[in-house]
Amino acid sequence: MNKTTWKRVKLGEVAEINPLESIKKNTLAKKVSMDNLEPFNKKIYSFSMESFKGGSKFKNGDTLLARITPCLENGKTAFVDFLENNEIAFGSTEFIILREKENISDKHFLYYLARSENFRETAIKSMTGSSGRERVQIEVIRDYEFSLPPLETQHKIAEILSSLDDKIDLLHRQNKTLESLSLTLFRHTFIDNPKRNAWEEKPLSEIAEIKIGRTPPRKEKQWFSTNPKNTKWISIKDMEGNIFIFNTAECLTDEAIEKFNIPIIPKGVVILS
Repeated sequence: MNKTTWKRVKLGEVAEINPLESIKKNTLAKKVSMDNLEPFNKKIYSFSMESFKGGSKFKNGDTLLARITPCLENGKTAFVDFLENNEIAFGSTEFIILREKENISDKHFLYYLARSENFRETAIKSMTGSSGRERVQIEVIRDYEFSLPPLETQHKIAEILSSLDDKIDLLHRQNKTLESLSLTLFRHTFIDNPKRNAWEEKPLSEIAEIKIGRTPPRKEKQWFSTNPKNTKWISIKDMEGNIFIFNTAECLTDEAIEKFNIPIIPKGVVILS
């Protein structure tokens, strides 16, 4: 890949940031809230139908980037592709919208740029505001500098990465199907079973050990880490729609685990919110 043809640019020069769109007040439209975005997942799997009162507006091909802590750190960045042609949806005011510029940038390339480590680090370091409500500065996003390849090369890079995400999406859908089948089998075996009248009822505490989790103070960031060598920290967001948890967005330092007496969760444990 010949990088001599790549040129140094600012993001605001090659992408539209928070482009203007219009939805009439009180119009029923698709809404994507922050909770609809899954950590480090390109696809948007859910949305609601609501009357438009305000918020960010976007269409197919746009990238939604969370600008507030801890959503950005948790990988809340997604690509919009579930709308009809020319349909406009809306969502959280805490989204930054990135859109391609015709004949300059590729929409999928912009998404992967927003997922890149350097971009994320720059955005996270730019956050300002009160504790727990820190936000990325739009000016920093607009002035973010990077090397932009020619449009054809952008297409090729995006095509390779998109093919991997398509495989992830397929596995995600297969997992949903298997989860549904397993729950149906469980109900048939243990709930609808005609022989269950002979079963003995006991308090859950007699057959299982129950522990309560704890959370270190979010305002004290020294307890949290992105170092994979530290202990993985499972938050509510990591549990959304997952019957198994393979990875998490954050880790805890050993000092945090000791100071706040946080229970370690071994393999095979069931977690309830």
